Amino acid sequence: MDYFFWNWDPVLFKLGNLVFTWYAFYAILSFVLSVYFIRKLFTKKDVHIYRIDLFIIFITVISLIFARIGSVLANPIVDKNESFLSYVLPLSFNPAIHFVGLHHLSLPFGILGLLFASWSYNKIVRGGPVFRIWDAVAILACLVGALFFKADFLHSTYLGTPSGGPDGTVSIRPVYDGLKKLSCCIMRNPDGPNPLTKILIKKGNQRMNKEPNLKNMDFLIDFKPGIEEREASEFVIGDIKTYLYEHPVYVSESGKEPINYSLTKLPAGHIQGKITTLGIARHPVAAYLTLFLFLMAVFFYFFERKNRAPGFITAWILILFSVFYFLIQFITLQPTQEKTMAGLWTSQWCILPVFLFGWIIYFSKAKKA
Repeated sequence: MDYFFWNWDPVLFKLGNLVFTWYAFYAILSFVLSVYFIRKLFTKKDVHIYRIDLFIIFITVISLIFARIGSVLANPIVDKNESFLSYVLPLSFNPAIHFVGLHHLSLPFGILGLLFASWSYNKIVRGGPVFRIWDAVAILACLVGALFFKADFLHSTYLGTPSGGPDGTVSIRPVYDGLKKLSCCIMRNPDGPNPLTKILIKKGNQRMNKEPNLKNMDFLIDFKPGIEEREASEFVIGDIKTYLYEHPVYVSESGKEPINYSLTKLPAGHIQGKITTLGIARHPVAAYLTLFLFLMAVFFYFFERKNRAPGFITAWILILFSVFYFLIQFITLQPTQEKTMAGLWTSQWCILPVFLFGWIIYFSKAKKA
């Protein structure tokens, strides 16, 4: 297999106007698993003292607020129509309330927020040393982080730089969903109804392209009955061509050459079309992070949890994840507003305090004990 073709539907199911996405599913699953594992990871005394449900809700909310504020500070919101609440909450209110996605959150700030939230909750409720609590929370954070990065992979939002290798993944679902909602027709009737009844995207016949990360994609489309060939042609040449050109993250549609398409009128009377364009294969960084976090959660839960000094697990999870996150940013698609400093991305600079904090815990507590 030369590359992966990803066209997963981010919507799990719909009930009327209620849309249940994979983000929502993994959020609920994370809460259930958090309650279960916190009871396993905490001591019996801590379970008795803490209100586990309130503890999880508290650290989750504070962590998300830290992550959102960190992202806004590094990459200011440019959408003037967005609510001010979106500057501090991981939610977008335009046009409807929805989760902004991990690509609009700062993971380093979220980690610091998680440590601060668990420390402050422990200070209020218990008042004792926080290192054993941090050890449990760190393992749980790896598991929950793996689930959310998996959701991000399913939503095709946390993308990497172009890849010509076998791990390259063409995430075409956002383009598919956009074409279903595309208005017709900019040449004669702007903001008119979408004329398509069916869209099928599949791998095209692979020919050698100038860049190995560019993969041929075939868009098979069916028009509604009554759509004339001229109108169908105008929709392809004008609307679809413009739409593909304006989404260079997912496809590479030249602005200097005409779109490659053909139309066929079927015996039933409606028109069927075929469009060939280039999909961009990228590193699936969300999948890499999912696998890494899951392996860390399993390792520290089963092999390194017992008979270790308080703080040992927290220190090494912070150190290992910081190094991995720092390196993977070199192949992660960065926000357009972000600028490099000394050859590093802002996200790489932000993870350095987490790395240093891990070493401080290790040398001050874990290694000493």
